[in-house]
Amino acid sequence: MSDLISRGAVLTASRLSNFAILLLSPVLLVRILDVAAYGQYQEFMIYAMLLTNVCTFAVDSSLTYFIPRFPERERSFVTQTSVITLAASALSMSTLLLAKPLVLKLTTFDFIAPLAAYVFFFVNLNWLEYYWIAKRQPRVVLYYSAVRLMLRLSVLLLVAYATRDVLTIVWTLVAVEALRVLLVFVYLARREMFIGGLQWSGVVEQLRFAAPIGISAFMQSAGRNIGKIFISSTLGSVALAYYATGSYLLPIIRVMRSGITDAIYPELVRAHNQPGAAVRLWQRV
Repeated sequence: MSDLISRGAVLTASRLSNFAILLLSPVLLVRILDVAAYGQYQEFMIYAMLLTNVCTFAVDSSLTYFIPRFPERERSFVTQTSVITLAASALSMSTLLLAKPLVLKLTTFDFIAPLAAYVFFFVNLNWLEYYWIAKRQPRVVLYYSAVRLMLRLSVLLLVAYATRDVLTIVWTLVAVEALRVLLVFVYLARREMFIGGLQWSGVVEQLRFAAPIGISAFMQSAGRNIGKIFISSTLGSVALAYYATGSYLLPIIRVMRSGITDAIYPELVRAHNQPGAAVRLWQRV
């Protein structure tokens, strides 16, 4: 139990540090960009968050269930997750590009191409943190996520300060995510994490488990962001900038709780075959 408490504490610290880093982004950007430019950046990120939920559909987070439950099929689930995400993101971004004339009727400027590129690179091979959580390696999650966010924030602020141009900023974020995908792919290839073939039954199994969670996550994200989309499409980027800044939330409790639940969930899965073990773990939690 002490090991579980330690993992929960490390993951909670990771979530809080990441949240603190992310909090710096809007705090500093509003002092670098003018109101209209900041509103355009917020508009880009709103659509990016919605599309990210569509492309991942909780398939990546399902590793915290399948790896503890079926450790002998670890490489299969890793490969399935990568292939499913690749297919979903390619299909979604192709649809977005084809629907560009319709989407532009809702947006204040043309950011469809960088949006498609950013979401595609952001979601692919983004399951690594969930894999490490399932493998009981929270410290690796802490280091990886902190370095990734600090690099992203540093590049974002430097480019914003140097250019003040939103399209340059978002294309730079695309480059950062593309570099991450390349580095992660090399890391996984050297560890021989992928297998050559897939079983359709395994893909269906993973999708059946992830679908309800993915739908729930998308609905929550849409509920948080639909108002911002309405504001930007009807009142423009300046109004969105004020609205986004004024409605910014500080979900400290949710951030802390996520670290604890991420540590506990794989342990509950591992205890499923032990009579009473899951109940005792839940009671102690």
